[in-house]
Amino acid sequence: QTVSISVVGKARCGKSQLLKAVSGLSDQVIPAFDSTDCTGAPSVICNVPGSRVQARLSFKTGPEMVRAARTYLERMIPDPSARPMLYRMEDIRTLDLRAVEEGIPEGSEEGVLMEYLEKMVLHYEEWAGYAGGADMVLDDEKEIITFVAQNNGISLEDERKGRGKREEYYRYLAVNTCEITCSFPQE
Repeated sequence: QTVSISVVGKARCGKSQLLKAVSGLSDQVIPAFDSTDCTGAPSVICNVPGSRVQARLSFKTGPEMVRAARTYLERMIPDPSARPMLYRMEDIRTLDLRAVEEGIPEGSEEGVLMEYLEKMVLHYEEWAGYAGGADMVLDDEKEIITFVAQNNGISLEDERKGRGKREEYYRYLAVNTCEITCSFPQE
């Protein structure tokens, strides 16, 4: 009765472009910009003929956010005695990033994890209010992008050249899944 397709790959390899082509969704719902990494939240897209675009968001719990941050720390700093401890979500907000960097062994290649952890710490106020929150249903595409994307697709270089203002979003950090329903252009 249904066909399920999973799209997995490295950053900037065209996953979101493929999903946009199949679903007919806009960059506001499935961000796929040429200038920058964009999609942040795991998304499930369902074809519901005759329906309008709608996104149902579920959020990670506080303990899940703490577990994620702990996992990054464990991978970056293998020595438990050198690793900061996180017990509750508030500990993420107060994490000393400089101490974390100092605890990373020389030659470690965990830069991506550090970037992600930095986003969790530096933008705590933007995502923390959603962690553990009730599911949310959105039908405004301009609002959907702020939960599924990392930014609005305008690179820093584009902004310098006057091609628009870059906006960055961090709500996606708390999103567990985004289930999007829409009517695909092809049966």
